[in-house]
Amino acid sequence: MLAQLLSSPAFLMGAISTFAVAILADRTQQRGMIMMGFAVVTIAGYCMMLFTLNVYVNYAGVIIISMGQTPMTPIVTSWLTTNIGGYAKRAIAVAIFLFSSSVAGVIGSQFYNSCHASRYTMGHLVNIGMMVTIILFSFLQRFIMKRENIRQNYSVSYGVNPLKVLTKAEMHDITDKHPAFRYTL
Repeated sequence: MLAQLLSSPAFLMGAISTFAVAILADRTQQRGMIMMGFAVVTIAGYCMMLFTLNVYVNYAGVIIISMGQTPMTPIVTSWLTTNIGGYAKRAIAVAIFLFSSSVAGVIGSQFYNSCHASRYTMGHLVNIGMMVTIILFSFLQRFIMKRENIRQNYSVSYGVNPLKVLTKAEMHDITDKHPAFRYTL
């Protein structure tokens, strides 16, 4: 009963963080930067748990991890779906993402087993490594998408603006190969 009660603040802060991130990401259209920032927050929480034996600091680390890691799935999902044009291509990409998330959950559970009990150093280090990987890949993906947007803007500036010849319904259905498509960074 006490364990469930003590987990409530972490879940509550994770939920608040997720709602705040959703609003921030929607207003700024900078999902990659937000994801990198929250990966750093998550790393800070894991470091708090790794480098101290103080129970209160560890508990604060759990709350910080929840605040950093809980918004990751909605941010990745929204970044993925807004940057893939076409319904079939988007559906396949989301299916692959959900499958890989499930596989990661199965693999991740192997690092938090009873032989590592109490400190779970291996699991925390693996999660820090995954957060660093998220930062690197998010930076790389954002860089490539920004470069492609610049290339598309440059090529459109020397021709007819494709947005002027599309209806509003057609704008909704453009694929990522269309000259008017721009990636959300």
